Amino acid sequence: MKIISEFLLKKSLLLAVCNLIIAVLFKINNNGDAELSVIAGAVILLVFTITALYEIYTCLFINRTQKITLTAGFILLPGAMPFIYLFLLRKNIVAIK
Repeated sequence: MKIISEFLLKKSLLLAVCNLIIAVLFKINNNGDAELSVIAGAVILLVFTITALYEIYTCLFINRTQKITLTAGFILLPGAMPFIYLFLLRKNIVAIK
């Protein structure tokens, strides 16, 4: 499961960022498909968030306060928290497993 979640986390974040960049370019060019691209990027980012929260809540060595803090971070900082989690926090959570 660790390999699958790692693959899913990295690829979904990459796809979400690329999709949102394309949506911004569509919006700059006044293309009508910008809204659809933003929605697709948000759905892909939601897949990342669900996978990350699953990984956090299945870790037995993180206390409840840390889990709630990370969940609040994903809710309140949806733009920055995926990068913070993937590049800084995930290695601590996966190493503990």
